[in-house]
Amino acid sequence: MYLDRRALDRAGIRDSELREAYEVCRKLLFGSEDGALLITSTLLLPPHKRPHLWALGAFHWYTDTLLDSGDPAMRAERYRAWCSRVDTDLEVGQSGHPVCAAMLHTARTWGITMADIRAGIEGYRMDLAITEYPTYADLERYIDAVDGPCVRMGLCVLEPLTGEAYGRTLALATAMQLIDILYDMAEDARLGRTYVPLEDLHAFGLTLTDLCRGGLTPALRALVRHEVARVRALWAYANGVVNVVEPGCRMWLERIVAYYTAVLDDLERRDYDVTTGKPRLGDARMLVGVRRPRRSSRQNLVGQSHVH
Repeated sequence: MYLDRRALDRAGIRDSELREAYEVCRKLLFGSEDGALLITSTLLLPPHKRPHLWALGAFHWYTDTLLDSGDPAMRAERYRAWCSRVDTDLEVGQSGHPVCAAMLHTARTWGITMADIRAGIEGYRMDLAITEYPTYADLERYIDAVDGPCVRMGLCVLEPLTGEAYGRTLALATAMQLIDILYDMAEDARLGRTYVPLEDLHAFGLTLTDLCRGGLTPALRALVRHEVARVRALWAYANGVVNVVEPGCRMWLERIVAYYTAVLDDLERRDYDVTTGKPRLGDARMLVGVRRPRRSSRQNLVGQSHVH
């Protein structure tokens, strides 16, 4: 049974195979903790837009998951094969892969460019080769490469009203990424990488080994305080995103902004302690999920997608 059959109907998705492709996207997301938040949060959108957010979310989730699951020695080849398949499907204009099929249909429906789809998967490729970022400017380039195409694709569905929409939405995405990076520091360090700029680590006398330990120290607390100040500066501009998209999409964005505002407020109340995990905030968690779901869920879901 479809969770939201009305949304598929309102979106004009009648073909049974295409409906099933969107259902696969929904199931992939719903099977992960943070993806389930995305599915639930889309109920705040007009019904005809919801399936297209499933497709965008599943495409980016699946692409990102290939880089963080399975045998590390096989990740580069697996990702190369995925990129090759996506590129071929884009050329042909159709796909037997349900995630790609839904993505192609969404792209045609909302005028998403093939260039942005290709740019998005190329941006993710950076995770195969780069394990650290010397400066914040370097991290910004990474976020722009990964999130820039995602933002442009998402805005096609959200329907921006002014030229400010891209900048404000990218600021929102960047702020969300920085928050998630702070909570994932120890886990990322154990995988041999860090997204916290090295210049910031060095400024507070920290090393990758210190992050691996995962305990809260005065130096780590000071680092988090510094990064949160950076996020707050982005947030001041990002909050305006709610006013620059089609009115029917504003409640959805309002809830995203409310959730991450609550996360920031809670982090400051806890005196910048990121070692106990991101807080549970009741109803405020019924929002769009972070980009990187728990790795324990990723392998199972990719294996269950019936996509090879």
